[in-house]
Amino acid sequence: MIYSTLIDELTKSYSRQIDGYTLLKTIGQKILGRIALSRGDLAGVLPLFEEKQKILEIITKERENIKEYSEKWQKEKKNIPQSESTQKLDTILEQAQQAILLFLQTEEQLAKFIAGLSKKENNIEQ
Repeated sequence: MIYSTLIDELTKSYSRQIDGYTLLKTIGQKILGRIALSRGDLAGVLPLFEEKQKILEIITKERENIKEYSEKWQKEKKNIPQSESTQKLDTILEQAQQAILLFLQTEEQLAKFIAGLSKKENNIEQ
């Protein structure tokens, strides 16, 4: 199949990205838990924030590496006959979308929690 390399590379890349986003979600949950247990002390979670940043950089690089493949897939997927490989890629893309959504939900929770701490701290100072 002419498109097998394209499909294989996208499948591998998006699988790695899923792993990254899943790890980011887990780290976000750890940060939330540690901040709650430490009653708002952010110093103890700085290494986790640094780890998150490294993972985000890896995901960004991965996305940049497959940009051309992704663009080609978007342009030509309607011309590619359905196969086990294309179905697997579709499944991986759905899983990636779900992993990103879960990561973003965790980030939103974390942002709200930190904003609440900041607001609480500002009220105490006044």
